Amino acid sequence: MRLFLTNSELETDQGKELLELVIRITSDGRLDLPELKELRKWLITNKENVSIAAIGYLRDIMNRITADKVIDQDELLELHLALERVVPNAYRTPIIQARKKREAARRERLREMRRIERVKEQEQLQRIRKEEYA
Repeated sequence: MRLFLTNSELETDQGKELLELVIRITSDGRLDLPELKELRKWLITNKENVSIAAIGYLRDIMNRITADKVIDQDELLELHLALERVVPNAYRTPIIQARKKREAARRERLREMRRIERVKEQEQLQRIRKEEYA
């Protein structure tokens, strides 16, 4: 099933709006709460448009991941990948690169946090050993 916006869909007002919205909210590789609210509102406003498959596809995903009023990291990633999927190839690469860059930075922060924790644990063990032998 084709979900990306076609040239004919991009000639419609809703197709242009959706493309502009998706590019804007994904350009930094991050989806924040105001952007999610804006996307959800746009999808609800345009729910009657069944001629653009991407609208129904994104609306279904948005409804599912917001059903419990909590959006976790996996759900954010799923939505981001879905947004990438509806964007035509000509616009997709910068969006993917931004997401990957942000993911890499997040992984690096987690690695650094784990390293700091290990150092603190080692320092604490050394203090305990010194106290035991003092």
